[in-house]
Amino acid sequence: AILIFFGRKIYSDDEAGLERYGSVMGWKDLICIGIYMLLVPVMTRLHPLRAGVVGYILMTVAALAGMLLIHDEVTFRWIVIITFATVGLYLGGTGAIGPRLLPKEK
Repeated sequence: AILIFFGRKIYSDDEAGLERYGSVMGWKDLICIGIYMLLVPVMTRLHPLRAGVVGYILMTVAALAGMLLIHDEVTFRWIVIITFATVGLYLGGTGAIGPRLLPKEK
């Protein structure tokens, strides 16, 4: 929810501003989904807990960067995309924890 309010502050409430904001949200979703899908073959070799910890650390760094570095449209765009790319990494990494923790017969 805070992303919407901050986006309205960075971009204006007019039609052009909302269009640019929507473009940023679309790109961040596409990149997040792309990273999530590209992690499937990688996760066969890595342990999901390690990938989850790396993803969580990167999400924290991206959130801190967002807190300190967002000042205009360009920095908003890049920090949002980077933050959600790290979210995709985290979700892709931790998605395989269940099968690794359960016994093989289940």
